[in-house]
Amino acid sequence: MKLTKFAVLAISLFVLTLNIQVSAQDNVTCGDDITYQGKTYKTVQIGEQCWFKENLNVGKMISVQKGQTKNDTIEKYCYNDDPANCELYGGLYRWNEAMQYVKTEGAQGICPKGWHIPTKKDWEILDEYVNNKAEKLIDKNAKSGTAFSNESGFSALLSGYSNSIWVWYYGLGYYGYQWTSSETSKRNAYGIFMSYNYDNISYYYIHKSFGYSVRCIKN
Repeated sequence: MKLTKFAVLAISLFVLTLNIQVSAQDNVTCGDDITYQGKTYKTVQIGEQCWFKENLNVGKMISVQKGQTKNDTIEKYCYNDDPANCELYGGLYRWNEAMQYVKTEGAQGICPKGWHIPTKKDWEILDEYVNNKAEKLIDKNAKSGTAFSNESGFSALLSGYSNSIWVWYYGLGYYGYQWTSSETSKRNAYGIFMSYNYDNISYYYIHKSFGYSVRCIKN
């Protein structure tokens, strides 16, 4: 079949646009915005690391009464099953969904190409850096849990968590929970805990069925 000049031009423009989108994710300069799955995220350089400045919010919202499953669609929970909470705080993901059903530490998971789900070590490096700089990831006085300024620029969100086994949400505005890609057993992985009344972060292992937030870090 012979293509018209218009069709050839359209295909060329599509390929060019696709290449630009891919390279923008791979070669983003930290501090620039990045567009992923139709949403624009801010990035921030903290020490030698480059982080998303916002919690990831990708996928189709499902009720907390349903389990996230391995299929062709990324699924997320929104606190109280309210889409507005995903817009503000990001989605909540089971560990396996966040990792896209691989167990490799530092996997891309649901992050864009060139980024990955942070390891426990990534979080420890961040924690050590901000502590040495006498900075904070969160403002202990910001009980609203919305994005707020802090010295580090990380702007942690106290987004709570979900549990689809016991069917509840908990902690919005008071506690923040983030996944690492570091598995501790078949059922558990390391999570990060933050609180409105505590300057530092804590590490502990938790069942993978909990719905936690995800921050992406650049490879």
